Amino acid sequence: MAVQSSWRWLVYRGGPWWFRWPVRILLLAICIGCMFISYDSEVGGDCRIVPSASRGARAQIADEIVEVHVSEGDWVETGQILATLAVRDEKAAVAMSEAALGKAKADLKLLREGAREETITIAKEELDMATVELEFARSELKRTEDLEKKEAASTRELDKAKQRFELAEKKISTAKENLERLEDGAREEELAAAEAEVKRIEAKLHHDKELVGLGKIRSPIAGRVVTPNMEEREGQNVNVGDLIAVVYDDSNLCVEVAADQEAAPLVKPDMPVSIRLHGTNGSLVTGRVAAVSPSLAGEAQFGVERIRTDREIWAHETIQDDNDLHARIYVEIDEHEKQLRPGMTGYARIVVDSGRLWEALARPVKRFFRVEVWSWLP
Repeated sequence: MAVQSSWRWLVYRGGPWWFRWPVRILLLAICIGCMFISYDSEVGGDCRIVPSASRGARAQIADEIVEVHVSEGDWVETGQILATLAVRDEKAAVAMSEAALGKAKADLKLLREGAREETITIAKEELDMATVELEFARSELKRTEDLEKKEAASTRELDKAKQRFELAEKKISTAKENLERLEDGAREEELAAAEAEVKRIEAKLHHDKELVGLGKIRSPIAGRVVTPNMEEREGQNVNVGDLIAVVYDDSNLCVEVAADQEAAPLVKPDMPVSIRLHGTNGSLVTGRVAAVSPSLAGEAQFGVERIRTDREIWAHETIQDDNDLHARIYVEIDEHEKQLRPGMTGYARIVVDSGRLWEALARPVKRFFRVEVWSWLP
């Protein structure tokens, strides 16, 4: 109360004019001078620690997890096996394809090498036997016809003789074709068809082996397994696309900032950034802007892990009623402190310009008149 009274006395009364007015001018000069104090203009926003790389290992076939090889927190290398699926049907398909391939190759080899001499000899003997049978059937037919004319044989006996003769003719025709085929060997069309069959089965066998290989769920990157309770996944059935494990490369962390819209045109790479995180009790973490996203994103998108698929991200966004857009900014940390962990949240401030105090105070007023007031004008 005393300070207020002193201030009122200094401003309104303040003694004689030769004292009062110099004091007033001095106070005014001090206020004006404060407006020209150097002031760093900043933009800020909520932030979170993210790993330099994060990947999800997903099932590419539907099957049962029969073995889990890693636990949460384990460091894995690229290509290391995380889990194994049963692949029973796929292994059976490989065995069947291998058997079919062996038969197809054997058939192709027979066609290329042609018939053996013993087979050709047997075919000739079958032709000779068919010739003898045909001559016998012809003589029997002639004898039956003569008897039928003399009414010594019935019409039924004549029909049977004609049938035996026709069968003998067909048999000798078949024997000749068989012998010619064996002597001439396989035709080009038959060889081409056999070769195509071998290639088809080889392609199927390759595909079946690839499916068996997909039963090994491998790490897409080198990093640390962050999926909890990995051991409890043993015995679970998974569908195509199901997430098995998440791997973070936490050897190099960065910060993802959800800054206000005005940050998009202002923030540039290498600008200094100050960060305070909840998980480190507000200890100051410094860094520099590494990249700025070319488009704005809804606030709901900043809580989505990058290992999610488009469908999973869409499902997450549909339950969020948020139309507020932010600029996504990535920050490189100057020093990777050991207590930092992916997922830590806090607040980040980015120095975008160095100017005067009055410019910083006038900026929101200027924006209000340029956007809000202008929108009211007819």
